[in-house]
Amino acid sequence: NEHQRPRRAHVKPSFTVVIAPYNRGEALERLLGQLGEQTVAASEYEVIVVDDGSAVPVEPRVRELSTPYTLRVITQQNGGPAVARHTGIEAAVGEIIVIVDDDMQIARDFIWAHVSMHRPGMRHVVLGRVTTDPSVRLPLFERYAMAKLDEHAERIANGTDEFVFERRQLDGHRRWPAGGRATTALHNLRAIGWWPPGAWHL
Repeated sequence: NEHQRPRRAHVKPSFTVVIAPYNRGEALERLLGQLGEQTVAASEYEVIVVDDGSAVPVEPRVRELSTPYTLRVITQQNGGPAVARHTGIEAAVGEIIVIVDDDMQIARDFIWAHVSMHRPGMRHVVLGRVTTDPSVRLPLFERYAMAKLDEHAERIANGTDEFVFERRQLDGHRRWPAGGRATTALHNLRAIGWWPPGAWHL
């Protein structure tokens, strides 16, 4: 079930932002507003919202918004964030995929900062530091995990640690870093079989 606004100027976007909200309509609306204030041209990116079976569907709320970018909403039965991200990636038009969680806050240069790290032919994943919406109360384990990720990011920024992105096979499932604020090229995801629905996620 997909709702889509007409594309502006019929320009194919270079980047696709995928958001998989679940029962956070207000936080999602705030995030969509921040995506509309980016320093890159709105014609350069599209936003795909995959409603993962929210109790109150987000599509009617999102449909009322006026955004400078192309906004698409897909509604599906609840399957978890990895499944919803997988759905969004399959529908993506842009070559660079930007994964953002619905409870995050982003700066005006967010998209530029991510996509500027991607050069043609490079096979890597870019992970950003996470700032959550203060109105969203996260479970204890998520707060702990984000605190540890932030500590790790600080060490990387200071040159005292490094990050190695590795695909592993554990218990029959491929495991990945946290989905929020991760970007990679679409050809990388095709090469490894997309974002697997059984992936590890926060």
